[in-house]
Amino acid sequence: LRDEITLLDIGGRGRPYAAIAAGALARKGRRVRHVVIDPGSDADVMALAESLPVATASADVVLCTQVLEHVSEPERAVSEMARVLRPGGACLLTTHGTWFYHPDPVDYWRWTPEGLERLFSRAGFGDVRVRPVGGTKLALAALALTALERAAGDTAAGALVRRLVVAPANWIAWRLLGRSVTGRSSQPGELVIDYIVTATAVG
Repeated sequence: LRDEITLLDIGGRGRPYAAIAAGALARKGRRVRHVVIDPGSDADVMALAESLPVATASADVVLCTQVLEHVSEPERAVSEMARVLRPGGACLLTTHGTWFYHPDPVDYWRWTPEGLERLFSRAGFGDVRVRPVGGTKLALAALALTALERAAGDTAAGALVRRLVVAPANWIAWRLLGRSVTGRSSQPGELVIDYIVTATAVG
């Protein structure tokens, strides 16, 4: 095993998961070369997910969180993720099932478990697993609380609503529903906020 892991963070502006990834692999005695690929100027490599300027089979891990819904050609993007991974490399991706319209700069897609599994399998990934985050109760709670927070705005009243209503309600919802957040299969008729996709690059 190599001492250094190359992790490509697709759309990972601000590196929100860099410390988590580095910490997890450091416990196994391995360093992380964390490369952010994003169209924004603060990226290590400025590029779109559909056209990664990275050598084939050169990365160990691809991380892509809440980006796929903003990609104009998701088939090309997922195929590129498969291309840049070494055989046996891992892809971890999250994306929305249900959420508010949020252009960044555009917002194209919402996904189902079958759609995501087909997308990754057609790109050549193996061992594709799609897991829902939460279910209908958690989705409705998250949507309602987010709508309330947005309606309150950035005023003093909004800050009060966030402190006295939104934060406690989030805590209660997590305590009551957190056990069912992951580790199960999607059910017909339910709402799901997010999906977690894990897949392995095939040599």
